[in-house]
Formats: sequence, structure tokens, C-alpha cells
Amino acid sequence: MIRDFATGFDWWVFSRPSDQIVIDIEGTDSFQELLFSAMTSRNTVRFPFNAEDSLTLRSTQFTDLDADMFSFV
Repeated sequence: MIRDFATGFDWWVFSRPSDQIVIDIEGTDSFQELLFSAMTSRNTVRFPFNAEDSLTLRSTQFTDLDADMFSFV
């Protein structure tokens, strides 16, 4: 569970990069596959990978996520 995932923000000239998460789960090799499994509830996005592994992003909106925030190995 990640409680402080920063999705970044843009101001006119200034911007802060978002955090990046490295996904090393067999069967999840792209952002599209990750989004397919996403479940949302209020300000939480959960990605269940299998019966034992999942990723939960607290205080995060689904619409704030983009492919640049994840890398896959």
C-alpha cells in the first residue's frame, strides 16, 4: 500500500514530476493491462494482480494516473 503517491502537478511554468512505480508481476506488462485490473473506491485505486499480490494507492484518483508513472520489468 502506498499512502503518499504523488501524481505530480503543473503550474504555468513550474511542474513537479510524479512518483514512479516499477511493476514486476508476471502477466502485467503494460499500462493497459494494469488499468484493466484497476478497482476504485473514493480516493483509492487498487490493482489486484493475483490471489496474493496487489497494489493499493491511497489518496489517488484513477483519472490522475498515466503511463509515465509506471514502468514494467
